[in-house]
Amino acid sequence: MKEEGCLADYRKRAGLTQVQLAKQLGVSQQTLSSYERAVTTPKPYQMQRLEEILGVSKEVLFHDEFHKEGGNKNVL
Repeated sequence: MKEEGCLADYRKRAGLTQVQLAKQLGVSQQTLSSYERAVTTPKPYQMQRLEEILGVSKEVLFHDEFHKEGGNKNVL
């Protein structure tokens, strides 16, 4: 199992649970969890929404995950 990355940290700093943030994104809690573990990557419109909700750029949110995993194959 992969560790949570920056997305989980910023979600927690915003005082949101996975369920709350997932609802705002229009995805399931399981899908959000897969984003946090860098198993999958949000679609571009979801990335934009994450930036708006958390007030952090996608480069910051996903920088560590991309470099730890050598890039994500599921980037759209």
